[in-house]
Amino acid sequence: MERMKVSFTIDVPELEDILRDARNSLDLSQNDLAHQIRLLGMKITAQNIQKIESGETKALPYETLQMLCQGLGVDLEQRLREACQSQVPFLMPGGSSEQ
Repeated sequence: MERMKVSFTIDVPELEDILRDARNSLDLSQNDLAHQIRLLGMKITAQNIQKIESGETKALPYETLQMLCQGLGVDLEQRLREACQSQVPFLMPGGSSEQ
């Protein structure tokens, strides 16, 4: 039996800046980062990374964000938790389903 998936979209302020700054601080080109992430098993191109960093990509799968963070050595857990808590509070422990 196949399970139904439910998706939520959250806005993570300055995400593209955080990712670009992390890549630049490691002195990696977008090609270098794409190669590194492909070694982790995800299909991604330098063009995909350019679109993410420029804000052209409006929806980013969580799995892609995880791979980017892993490739960059960036931990966004707290920032994601705060975004979820403010935008989708019923998903968080102690959150309310009342508006």
